[in-house]
Amino acid sequence: MITINPLRVGTIYCDKGKTITQGVDNGKMIYVPSVSWLIKTPTEKILVDTGMPDTHTSHSFHYHGSYQLPGERIDQALKINGIKPEEITKVILTHLHWDHCQNGHLLPNAIFYIQKKEIEFARNPSGTYFRSYDHPALGLTPAFEQYPIKELDGDAEIAPGVSVILTPGHSPGHQIVVVHCSQTYVIAGDAVLCYDNLLPSMQQDYVLPGRHKDSAETQKVIEKIIALAGATHRILPGHDEKVFRKKEYF
Repeated sequence: MITINPLRVGTIYCDKGKTITQGVDNGKMIYVPSVSWLIKTPTEKILVDTGMPDTHTSHSFHYHGSYQLPGERIDQALKINGIKPEEITKVILTHLHWDHCQNGHLLPNAIFYIQKKEIEFARNPSGTYFRSYDHPALGLTPAFEQYPIKELDGDAEIAPGVSVILTPGHSPGHQIVVVHCSQTYVIAGDAVLCYDNLLPSMQQDYVLPGRHKDSAETQKVIEKIIALAGATHRILPGHDEKVFRKKEYF
């Protein structure tokens, strides 16, 4: 059987309407979790995203007030859950924004699965995205550049029961992860930041994530995720406290 465990790997402080729910709750400052996902199959252990950097880096270079508590760095979070970092054989990065791809060097045996389009954009982003990708032009070092990478060019099976689907919108090479446990779950990355994104808005069928590259593509992706999951409770968003209501999904 395949199971999924949510791992808390930090906390981000942000403007809800600007970052999480476009046009809804503008100016409301909230704390949202940074989440990694541990997938355990009968033969291997796979991570989806590795989370955010330490408190100083997150607060100083990204979102003021964000923090990572002791035990939340990805290697520490794994150990707390009884997993040695060297047991992780594969890491799927939904995208390469600063809060999803840090500290991968602490997983010595992992291969990192990233969409080619995402790597290309991360290396040459438009100006408003320099900070999102820790671009060297800002004096930052992109974490992914030191990882052993397996480039993907579209949808792919990563392991039996675990597949990725290219879902541009939040970023050009964003991908979601479809996991076939006893029922199907979709790890949505930032295509669905929180469950509020699945609610209708005044402008369109859904409240789009506040941060996205393409509105039309983002709406299509949400529709696709709902169809794949079959039910909204089987969608696992990238930054929603509600995902921790269960310690394990199966």
